[in-house]
Amino acid sequence: MVREQRLIEVFVELADTLVEQFDVVGLLQTLTERCVDLVDTDAAGLLLDDQRGNLRLIAHTHESARLLELFELQQQEGPCLDYFATGQVIANIDLATATDRWPVFTRAAREVGFGTSHAVPLRLRQQVIGALNLFRAERRPLSDNDLAVAQGLAGIATIGLLHERASATRSCSPSSCKPPCTAGSSSSRRKASCRPRPEQAWRRPSPSCAPTPAAPDNR
Repeated sequence: MVREQRLIEVFVELADTLVEQFDVVGLLQTLTERCVDLVDTDAAGLLLDDQRGNLRLIAHTHESARLLELFELQQQEGPCLDYFATGQVIANIDLATATDRWPVFTRAAREVGFGTSHAVPLRLRQQVIGALNLFRAERRPLSDNDLAVAQGLAGIATIGLLHERASATRSCSPSSCKPPCTAGSSSSRRKASCRPRPEQAWRRPSPSCAPTPAAPDNR
């Protein structure tokens, strides 16, 4: 009964964050921390699609999870990347026996003390926008109830993120959405201004926000 009460409180907490112009990074950090609190796991990290074909680390609970997620992205090998590419849920991964599939990732995960991993999607219907990696030290699977809780929390966050992105696209106009890179800016300034902040990385620019092509020089 205590867990059910805590679960209700967490669902309310996540729902309360879904206000207009909410903090995307804050929402995902809360989701990541609460999953570890409620589900029988020891650490978690969350990767989010930046809508440009790249996954980026947005939230984590422990330094070991952060390093492992960054290593997964650097090596381009691991359960989150496979899930994102195939759309298949990957759970209850025994890191001692999955060496053929992910030799580099499993070795790194065991070195930081993890025995089992689970990849939970951030998905609405067929649209996948990220994945939540859950890690535990022991080599034993999650229960069906724990997996359902993690998927439910991820689902709430997904709906909020997609709704916020749609709202941002509708409210965007050419006058309010200036191109981040202007002609005449230096190369270093252009690179810095074009790099999306974490809370913006998952948004897809609307057509009205795209930079207007420069007129041809007829001189």
